[in-house]
Amino acid sequence: MITRVIEYIPYYLFTIIVCSTIGHLLYNCFIPNIKKNYLRQFLKLGLGITFITCLNAFFYTSGKTILFLFLITTLFLVFEKSLSINRGALKDFLPSLKKLKSYLVNILLPSLLFFIWECIFLFKTGNFNYYPPPSDYQHYSEISNSLSILGQENIFGIKNSIQDIFHGTTPYHYFELWFNNIIANSFNIPNITSLMILCFPVLLTLSYIGFCAIIENYGSFKKAYVLLALLMLGLGGTFIELY
Repeated sequence: MITRVIEYIPYYLFTIIVCSTIGHLLYNCFIPNIKKNYLRQFLKLGLGITFITCLNAFFYTSGKTILFLFLITTLFLVFEKSLSINRGALKDFLPSLKKLKSYLVNILLPSLLFFIWECIFLFKTGNFNYYPPPSDYQHYSEISNSLSILGQENIFGIKNSIQDIFHGTTPYHYFELWFNNIIANSFNIPNITSLMILCFPVLLTLSYIGFCAIIENYGSFKKAYVLLALLMLGLGGTFIELY
């Protein structure tokens, strides 16, 4: 198990650092400087993930993608906030040592914990190092794998290669599947592996930063609030039977 975790750590670090770097550049270009640290980091990582994911989807579908809505939303925010291009973005690209330290401690360290947490549910000791993935994850990875092969955004996956009757776009949560697709293709690793230990931890990190940003919005952020943000990651729907 430990060998597998060590094997995939470079892939994970490369993924989240590339997303953060691209987001950092886009943030410097279009968004006025925000003083609140977690909100700033949330926007940077979110912009990086969104840019990479949408670019991948636009390329393989020739623009015929549900993620086109993200482009419309982004353009709306640009015009609504009357944001202008910062021509000094490249000059301000390199962060200060203080901001770099803040990124390492507040973002990258928790992110590695999420990576290790997800690895626990995939890798195990013994001759065969993998636990059987949940059936839902297997289905998601099949769709994710077929997206770049066939360019069809629907739940039929590889069946799209059999007949045209399966073709067409249907609503689904394609964002993380396109994001996983570019990760898996970049490192040439199985889609189910990249989904569970690369894609999910990055999105967990984004959610964690988002919760921290919400807490930070109501006052100064204390270290104890980190635990609260981590607990909020476990929030989910509750079913109450009334009959």
